[in-house]
Amino acid sequence: MTYGLKKFVNIEHFKKLPGKFLSFIQVLIISIFENGLTRLRWPKKTKFIYNREGHYRIILKAAMDGYWLTDLNGRILDVNDAYCRMSGYREEELVGMHVSDLEVLETAEHVGQRIQEMLKKGSDRFESRHRRKNGTVFDVEVSIQLQTELGGRFVCFLRDISDYRRLENKKNKIEKTHKSLLNNLNAGVIVHGPDTSIMVANQTACRLLGLSEEQLMGIGAVNDHWQFLRNDGSEMPTAEYPVNRVLSSKKELHNQIVGALRSGTNDVVWVLVNGFPVLKEDAVVEQVVISFVDITEMKQAQQSVVLTNEKMRLAAKSAHFGIWDLDVQNNRLEWDDGMFRLYGLNRDSFSGVYEAWQAGVHPDDLERSSQEVEQTLRGEKEFDTQFRIVRPDGQVRVMKAHAAVSRDNRGNALHMTGINYDITEKIKSEVALKESEERFRALHNASFGGIAIHDKGRILECNKGLSTITGYDYHELIGMDGLLLISDDTRHRVKRNIDTGHEMPYEATGVRKNGERYPIRLDARNIPYRGKRVRVVEFRDISEEKRSEKEREELQQSLRQAQKMEAVGRLAGGVAHDFNNMLSVIIGHAGLALLDVDQSSPLYDRFEEIRKAAERSADLTRQLLAFARKQTISPRVLDLNKTVEGMTRMLQRLIGEDIDLEWKPGKKVWPVKMDPGQVDQILANLCINARDAIADVGKITIETAAVVFDETCCPDHPGLIPGEYAMLAVSDNGCGMDPEILPNIFEPFFTTKVSDQGTGLGLSMIYGVVKQNNGFVDVYSEPDHGTSFKLYFPRHKIVSEDLMNKKTSFPIERGNETILIVEDEFSILAMTAQMLESLGYKTLKAQAPEEALHLAQTHKSEIHLLLTDVIMPEMNGRDLAENILSICPDLRCLFMSGYTANVIAHHGVLEDDVNFIQKPFSRKQLGTGVREALR
Repeated sequence: MTYGLKKFVNIEHFKKLPGKFLSFIQVLIISIFENGLTRLRWPKKTKFIYNREGHYRIILKAAMDGYWLTDLNGRILDVNDAYCRMSGYREEELVGMHVSDLEVLETAEHVGQRIQEMLKKGSDRFESRHRRKNGTVFDVEVSIQLQTELGGRFVCFLRDISDYRRLENKKNKIEKTHKSLLNNLNAGVIVHGPDTSIMVANQTACRLLGLSEEQLMGIGAVNDHWQFLRNDGSEMPTAEYPVNRVLSSKKELHNQIVGALRSGTNDVVWVLVNGFPVLKEDAVVEQVVISFVDITEMKQAQQSVVLTNEKMRLAAKSAHFGIWDLDVQNNRLEWDDGMFRLYGLNRDSFSGVYEAWQAGVHPDDLERSSQEVEQTLRGEKEFDTQFRIVRPDGQVRVMKAHAAVSRDNRGNALHMTGINYDITEKIKSEVALKESEERFRALHNASFGGIAIHDKGRILECNKGLSTITGYDYHELIGMDGLLLISDDTRHRVKRNIDTGHEMPYEATGVRKNGERYPIRLDARNIPYRGKRVRVVEFRDISEEKRSEKEREELQQSLRQAQKMEAVGRLAGGVAHDFNNMLSVIIGHAGLALLDVDQSSPLYDRFEEIRKAAERSADLTRQLLAFARKQTISPRVLDLNKTVEGMTRMLQRLIGEDIDLEWKPGKKVWPVKMDPGQVDQILANLCINARDAIADVGKITIETAAVVFDETCCPDHPGLIPGEYAMLAVSDNGCGMDPEILPNIFEPFFTTKVSDQGTGLGLSMIYGVVKQNNGFVDVYSEPDHGTSFKLYFPRHKIVSEDLMNKKTSFPIERGNETILIVEDEFSILAMTAQMLESLGYKTLKAQAPEEALHLAQTHKSEIHLLLTDVIMPEMNGRDLAENILSICPDLRCLFMSGYTANVIAHHGVLEDDVNFIQKPFSRKQLGTGVREALR
């Protein structure tokens, strides 16, 4: 603010002053003005602080979190009900206690040190443990703020985090279990980041790579600890590293053989590697998971075979081979003894010509082998080939042949000299090795679940997983017909897939050794095994998967049902607004007509009946909204007997004529403070549940009573605070509930009804309403005998003006103040103005917020009260009131609305310090509401 100084500095004499002196004078004068204004405002501010402190105290008392107010020595000055419930102490016991009396983790000395730190910092947040009155300990989260006013105090908020701690412990146990499972895998598992740095490594990976987990964390695929080798032993380029191949292709990697050479040693670990990418939604690789198994022994065996083949070759050249010589010009073929041994012939039966050799070659290889001889003689190639022979005894052997050709000066072939040796066993070893590798890969690819190798259903080999799933031991499974592991109803399908060689995953039903049936997923592949084609199949028990799918479907169905109910409730709320507006006009004009008609006139009784019918319609609207769960929470002091009695007629229609409804009101039942709509809602839900539990005819009993609980009752009723309660009970003689069902009945979406008869939300809503009103629920049920719900609400000891007004009828107070009425429905606006004017008030009428603002500006000194609708097209009533209060600061406000849904609460109208009147209202209700607002 400038306080008019800008105009002041334009005086000619001051314009001649230097700019810095002029600025200094301006700042000095503003400071003097601000200091004076602050002194004038201080008394009003102090009163405001005390008023606000009272409001805050009410809020803190009702808060769900615990609240302390302590002095600077740690002595408790004030405490709310929430902490009393947490600790088990009464308020009078806690006030005066020292913080250290409740602390478990800190002594009085430690508490004193913390207080000194708080005086320096001003606020703090930490976790601690407190001891209840009964000696048990609970975890709390403490938030402290230093309050410097009134000599200094600490404001503390305490939240019971025992449930959070239990969940956290459970989570840690699960993570520990997952880590244990990962570390007990026979395969090494490593998780790389997108930069190839290692994020996770299990113990098998650490062992195979020769590094600790700490050493592995954070290092990339390229490092100083190892060097990767190809299958042939050559150095592997970094682009061929498994993690880099997955990163570049964004695809899975299968069965890459990699050698890991440890730096500074000659030790090589050979592994079979698989990997897959973890992709974000934008297809960017977030992680790469690499798994690998040790195949060093298999690799060594493979290398051993290669070495053996080389030795066989050398041995054949030196001893175990046959030497032959072909005289090309004369077609004479000479063999040594080794050749005769290899071919199984004797010299007497051998003709010694080229055609004699051809006669021993396998018919399928004869043409190719002969062509290779002719090509060699022509000088087109070297003779290095293999072929099969058929010995006289029928044996088929595989020969390896090498030869060289001697020529004359003109290049003509003279002799072709060579050696043969038998490589049959070598070929068998290679085939066996290939089959072994294929079996290994098949087993590895199906490493989770049960695995069996079978020939047309007969089990040849299996793993432990199959024993675990089926209940049979290994020796029982070997040789068994695998179809016996499949249920009769799906066995034909499995048999058909075996016969056709089906290689896609499919589902069937398995049978364990004990006869238990369970869902399985089968995935089979055809592989070579011991010289023939067989099938390897993976058995995977999918019971948990099926159970999860069923639970997910049930939850989705419950959600859809709840959404349907929510849609019905919203529709009811919207209809209620329009219906209440129409009822407002009917009730208002009927009341005004009664004023103009003499009571002895026949028209008087007719108008009176119109008014009564409209008021009954308003009650019916409220009850319907309670049933649809759309009644706004607006607590009032209630007489339970009268509230329940007003609902009995609707409840009888709700449960039908075949069920008897018995109402037993108790004597001297204490008043309670709660929303009457919540009582209607509770009765509607409980009576509907009781009706559904009664098969044909039966009886539902509603009763009330005054009950007193002392401390001896608390252990049997968790959450119970000793004191005086009003009981509301609903009992039936229906089918009752099993003991195992009772603990779950208050859980959201839990229901024993079929999907189209209930949402599972009724009892959870009742439980929430009772807890919201600081009460508790007691349920007793026996199968085939019935169920009893007893709801206990704390006694409200403050005498209610509503109850007093029900006993005595007072005349409507009149007035002469000016009231600004804002209502977008013209019929309601005109009717409301007429009712107020009949009570002596002067009125200003506006159909829109902009019009109301204009009237407020014009008549700001005349208006005493703003009466406004809450929901209007251009601006809601709360915002309109704030704008008009800026024009008329002393104006009183009264809000009205036909809505009863939560939208009103969201506009701040149902707060304790706001005057509100529900449509439809009578002339008397309007007059009473206006006088209350003007006081």
